[in-house]
Amino acid sequence: MADIAITATAFIPSANATIIQGIAGATLTRGQPLYFDSAAGTYKLYVATNVLTDGFVGFACEDAAAGQPLLVVIKDPALALGGTLVTGDTVWLSLSGVTKTFADLVSTWRIWTAGVATSTTVMNFLPCKGGVK
Repeated sequence: MADIAITATAFIPSANATIIQGIAGATLTRGQPLYFDSAAGTYKLYVATNVLTDGFVGFACEDAAAGQPLLVVIKDPALALGGTLVTGDTVWLSLSGVTKTFADLVSTWRIWTAGVATSTTVMNFLPCKGGVK
């Protein structure tokens, strides 16, 4: 199964979201999963194959070019992900996006759960590290 296609304009944090501000370390699009590059002090696109990253921290809340301020949602009990979900499914971080199928994750990837779908469009977003598959 392929990654969940996230439509940036439909990615909407709820009023109860925890949002932090940082600096983009690359060109980023709203709804993309991010990691914090502690060496550079910036947020960059999360890639599951990069075991040297500090880990998944959240999703970009807005588009930003490298060096620009950026809002990052780090948890949200009612995050409109902007893609089609299946109620009750666990949502996983994939190569450079999110997926609903654990089998899509490859050996040697960093495994993170993003949360659980509470409807076909909304998830309870609370990242949890699971190690390397």
